[in-house]
Amino acid sequence: MAASLSLRSSFPEEDLSCPVCCDIYRDPVLLSCSHSFCRDCLQHYWALRTQQDCPICRIRLPNSTTGPPRNLVLKNLCEAFVRERERRATEAVSDGWGLGGYCAAHGERLSLYCLEDRQPVCGVCQKSRQHNQHACCPLEDAQYQLNLAPTATEPEDRDTVESPGEFAGSLLSGGKVFWTQLFVGILFVILIIVCLYTRGSNTEQDTPLRLLLVGPTGQGRSSTGNTILGREAFWEDFSLSAVTTDCQSRTGPAAGKRPTGRSHITVIDTPGISVATEPGHNRASECAALAAPGPHAFLLVMRLGARFTEQEGETTVRWIQESFGEQSLKYTMVLFTGGDLLEGKPVKDFLKDNRPTKQLLSACGGRYHVFNNKERSDASQVTELLGKIWEMVDSNGGAHFTVDSTRPGKDEEAGSGVIVTLVVLVAVGGVFKLIVDDLWSNIQHSENR
Repeated sequence: MAASLSLRSSFPEEDLSCPVCCDIYRDPVLLSCSHSFCRDCLQHYWALRTQQDCPICRIRLPNSTTGPPRNLVLKNLCEAFVRERERRATEAVSDGWGLGGYCAAHGERLSLYCLEDRQPVCGVCQKSRQHNQHACCPLEDAQYQLNLAPTATEPEDRDTVESPGEFAGSLLSGGKVFWTQLFVGILFVILIIVCLYTRGSNTEQDTPLRLLLVGPTGQGRSSTGNTILGREAFWEDFSLSAVTTDCQSRTGPAAGKRPTGRSHITVIDTPGISVATEPGHNRASECAALAAPGPHAFLLVMRLGARFTEQEGETTVRWIQESFGEQSLKYTMVLFTGGDLLEGKPVKDFLKDNRPTKQLLSACGGRYHVFNNKERSDASQVTELLGKIWEMVDSNGGAHFTVDSTRPGKDEEAGSGVIVTLVVLVAVGGVFKLIVDDLWSNIQHSENR
């Protein structure tokens, strides 16, 4: 042992290393300039040169068929050094963590632990090219952090001591695993929320704005529907009898700008109230089916200048409520046709002395709009109508009306929202439960060591 330590002190590893490969000499040869190299390293070097010279001093050497002589003394020293290093390596392995052991390469006491290579090292190893860029910690701290140091009253149990490789894996990857799991979990939850939100947003944007035209016969409902859609969607004719006898639905882009953000509008034209209330001609259920899941607005079409009594107004209001529900008037707006009759006169002045009309407007929340169907090219009147409809929808909670029900359609949307929220909460809870269970398992495993 003393001879080996003396040998290692007199000949450190740097003195026994080939200047070309920087490893312990293998079959060293001696040049005439007194420099030594591995035979293979020298032959490879000369193969790249046009002349045989020394890799260090560049002195040209005489050509020789047998090559430079073998350096037997250096060869024996290197072989002895390798044998001693292997013996030291065996002692370090048998020691487990290397406490009390010596470095097989440098003969120094093993006092550090390399976290990258997961092995005990000495101070010289830490400064070497192999480990100088690696993170190291004191060997005692490495054992203490994983509760591996045996206590005074508890005998050391080799089976329960974590190996250096396991320690490095726990120290380096333990935190990474936690943050990776947390990141993946949050990313998964965000992905679910984005998908559900995008799906709901796209569904809402793709759903047409549904307008249901109602009113007495001969008030210009079909012409109003054509003005809203900006095309001849409904058949209209000047006649003393009812032109529309069946419910009709047409969908298309609005003639004006769309403040609602929806790309299309569905207009449902219904028979006049006088026709719809005849025996065998109650078309309320058919109109409700065409407006399913419910209209965003009921447009009660009345012609300016048309005379009607208070009883006729009450009959109209009662028919709307009986046909579509008590809350339908909250979604109803009076749409006056014949705007050309005003001739620049404010519509308020035209309506202020008409008691039946004022009562009808009061039943509909005071909401009304005026159309001039003869000026169909004027898209601004459609844009203004859509803005009023959207304000009415917002005042009712931002949802359509549910036909044949006393509650608005937002209840259905709220139910869908509750389901989406529950799905997201379950997903979040599941992800974080997995993370907490994993952390708790690691803690319990550490305490049991």
